[in-house]
This record gives sequence, structure tokens and C-alpha cells, in this order.
Amino acid sequence: MLQMDQEKEKVHEVHMFKTLAFLAVVMQSSLSFSLGLKSGALEQSVLMGLLYNLVKFSAPVFIFVVGFHAAQLSRKTVQYHLYLADKWKEIIVPYILWSAVYLLFFPAVNMFGIESVSAILKSMVFGTAAPHLWYVVMVFQFHLLIPLFLLIFHWLKGHLHSAKFLAVMAFLVTGIHLGLVWASSKYVFNGVFLTEHLFLRFTDRSFIAYTFYFILGGTAALTIDRWRKFVRKSLILNMYIFLGMFLVVGYELLSFHGIGSIDLQVSTYLKPTMFIYIISEMLLLYGISMVIVQARSFLFHLLNFIGNHTFPSYLGHFFFLQIIASVIPVRIFAGNHLLLAILLFCLTTCASVVFSFLVSEILNRKSLLSLFGKRKGKGVMVGK
Repeated sequence: MLQMDQEKEKVHEVHMFKTLAFLAVVMQSSLSFSLGLKSGALEQSVLMGLLYNLVKFSAPVFIFVVGFHAAQLSRKTVQYHLYLADKWKEIIVPYILWSAVYLLFFPAVNMFGIESVSAILKSMVFGTAAPHLWYVVMVFQFHLLIPLFLLIFHWLKGHLHSAKFLAVMAFLVTGIHLGLVWASSKYVFNGVFLTEHLFLRFTDRSFIAYTFYFILGGTAALTIDRWRKFVRKSLILNMYIFLGMFLVVGYELLSFHGIGSIDLQVSTYLKPTMFIYIISEMLLLYGISMVIVQARSFLFHLLNFIGNHTFPSYLGHFFFLQIIASVIPVRIFAGNHLLLAILLFCLTTCASVVFSFLVSEILNRKSLLSLFGKRKGKGVMVGK
């Protein structure tokens, strides 16, 4: 096969969508840290738990975006080994570096510990060096299987003209995913682990658990005009669905261990109520992303800038959060941990994005200098 074209058609609202997901991750980490202090007022804990549910959409949105771009690639010819080499450099190399940083500086957050080489390897394989690194392990599986998904998208392209086909496929894929998350919540995890089997305990980082969102993103890319129209038309009805499901998942979170002991793990992606809630929220957020793009305000340009650095910022944000939290005198926020979470969110976002931007600029400058040096050398040779 011919080498793939690396340039992807940029759909601005998808870029906004991805940026919102990154910001949601930083807020989740900030809320988790603040709730972990266990000394805040009860009403503050309730508010933070509900806010956590509100920003829980991050991983499905990221997978949606990856699926969207994969479907765009299906219009081209992809050379698999070059694709994997590119993704290895883009995803796995930074992941290994940041995993090493977390294992070195924050070994307490790693569930396997670092007392042995095998524990370190397990941390790398399962993405446990920091709480957010599981996503990298999961998303890379989609890249490994890209030939399969490109075939699926090629097949879908030939049938998407039929509204009946779309309806049947939506019903079928949704039903399969609902069955999967129901089985997971019943037999694997529903706020507490129901199995000691290591493989099953890491179901949450298997590509199978997120294929629905990947296919949804790909379908949106292949039917972009109809997708946008659907998002607009479903807005009113979807707002009622979202509000209803927000109450349902909020009740589940607050009642599972009792209102005095909120455990954010209860808000797992792998349960039917959370799945319905997340899909509803994703549709609303995609609509909001389209509005932001149309307005072209300062917010659009800010989110566009952040969106250019989401992955490196995602990898590093937990490092900066830990550093910032260690510097801030946390005791002055006693009884107001929600304010602490908001402050951590703002400072961590700024630090991680600025760091990613500076590293990117340094690497780009080195590349340009290297290129300039080669050209200069060639000029001298010609002169001789």
C-alpha cells in the first residue's frame, strides 16, 4: 500500500470537543485530590461529587475523536508499519517517559508499587503509574487494530446512505454495548470489585469497552452533515434526557456508600446508567462545540490553542497538580475544598499547557536549526 497522507481534514468543532475533554480530565483530577483530603464540609463533598459526574465525559470523547480521525483516514491508503511507527513516537514514547517520571517521583499513586522490575513492567503495561495513564494503554489498542477498523469504516461508507440501515446499526451496536456494560457492572465492578481476576479487573482499559464511542466518532465523520443536523434536532429532547440521567447517576454516586462517604469510582463508565448519561452529555457538548466555532470569539481561540497541546498536557497534568498541591497551603481551604479544586484546576491547566507549548517550541526550533544546518552544509559543498 502507498504511504498514508498525514494531513487530516480539520473539523473545528471536533477540535473544540477534544479540548473540552482535556479540561474535564484536569477537573476530575483536581476534584479527586480535594475529595481525598476527607476534611471538607459535607455539602462541599456533595457538590464536588456532582461536579465530578458533570465532567466524567472525557475518555468517551477522546475515543470519539480518535474514531473520527480514523474514519477520515479510511478515505486514503494507509501503510500500516508507517502508521504504527508514527503512533509509537507520538503516543508510546511520551507515555513511557511520563510513566518513568511518575514512578520515580510519585510511587505512592502506583497500585503495583516499584519494589521490583516486574512491578514496573506491570505499571507500564496496565497504565497504573498515575491514575490517568490507563487511557493511553486503552487508546493504543485502537491504533494497533487500525486495519480492522478501516475495513469497518470502508464497509459502512457503502451503506450509510440508507436511513433504515443507520437505525438498525445504531440499535444493534447500542444494544451490544449496553449488554457489555451491564455484565461489567454485575460481575466485575459496580463501585466495588466483584472479582479478584487481574485481567477482569482491568476491563476498563480494554478497547472492547470503548469501541462504541470509536464507531460513533467514525460514523459522525462519514456523515458529518447529517451528524450535525441530528445534534441540532435532538437538542431539546436530549436536554431532558441529560437532566434526568444526571439526577440518576448523581443519586447512585451519593447513595452507594452513603452521602458521608463519596467514592468517585462508583461513577464508572461501565454501567448502563452512566453509558446513557455520557451519550446524552456528548451530544450536548458537541452542540456547544459547534456554537463556539460559529462564534469565533476569544473562547474559540483559547480552546483552539489548548487543543493543539492536549495530549502532552494530558500526560503531564497530574505531575503539575501534585507539585502545585504541595506548594499551596491546603489548610487554609479547610471547609471549602471546592474552591481548592477550582484553584488546582486553573493552575494545573495553565502549567501543563504552557509546559507542553514550550517543549513543542523547543523541539520545533531544533528541527528547524537542524534543517537549516543541513541546507547550509549543502551550500558549502556546492561552492567547493
